[in-house]
Amino acid sequence: MLVEQGSSRAAFDAEARTASEKDVKRQLLLDALADELQVQVGQDDLTERLVTTSRQYGIEPQQLFGYLQERNQLPTMFADVRRELAIRAAVEAATVTDSDGNTIDTSEFFGKRVSAGEAEEAEPADEGAARAASDEATT
Repeated sequence: MLVEQGSSRAAFDAEARTASEKDVKRQLLLDALADELQVQVGQDDLTERLVTTSRQYGIEPQQLFGYLQERNQLPTMFADVRRELAIRAAVEAATVTDSDGNTIDTSEFFGKRVSAGEAEEAEPADEGAARAASDEATT
């Protein structure tokens, strides 16, 4: 199959290694940024990820939660959410301008961050799964 694509095993291995190294570096950078910005993952953040991902796969959030829990993937989901929140926090803290110097409202791309008070008023789609995911991922 590699030969048909004009590639070799060595070239494939080199590309895979480079991509993996880049991925790990990005994760380490975002983890350090999250530490520096003291990013905290809330129950609503995990709920949002569970619901979004479950919709992508066409399954119920509780079913996805069970699948992730069985395969010990909740900490991975937690880390991914934390990295996304770190990016969001860095962008929100920055003043982004276009080529003409006009300030760009980044909430257009990332949405508005819900404050803790607003989050408590909002009812999560699957509170039980998110609470369990939060507890599982942080222990």
